[in-house]
Amino acid sequence: MKRLSSRHMPRLVAEIQYAPWLDLMILMLLTFLVITTAWQPSAGHGAPTASPKEQIELVVSPDLTLSLAGQALEAPSLIRELTQRVQKNPELGVITTLPANLSAANLLKIMDALREAKVKHTAVRTQPAASTTPLP
Repeated sequence: MKRLSSRHMPRLVAEIQYAPWLDLMILMLLTFLVITTAWQPSAGHGAPTASPKEQIELVVSPDLTLSLAGQALEAPSLIRELTQRVQKNPELGVITTLPANLSAANLLKIMDALREAKVKHTAVRTQPAASTTPLP
């Protein structure tokens, strides 16, 4: 029978492996950076601004004709007219009244025109849909 000594036995080495810890720390750091940058308000966003002192109304009728402050307006001149008014009063607010059945594409065109004219304060409201059934 062969005698085994402790010299020939494999030694058990207890070490802490740092690679998983480093991976975890890098992942936590990246998560923290992404969350903090997403949390910070960017320019133009954040705390609500005060309500504008002057407001005008842009009315879009069901046949897509425009009226700005009670005056009929052609669609191509909307941006130019709004830009002139915003240059006179940068804090001008525009309340846009839309028909209830306006398509999303037309709404986007109107909102793009407001953005292009650099209107800072906007509000949208809808006109009630005309009832086709008579009331009893």
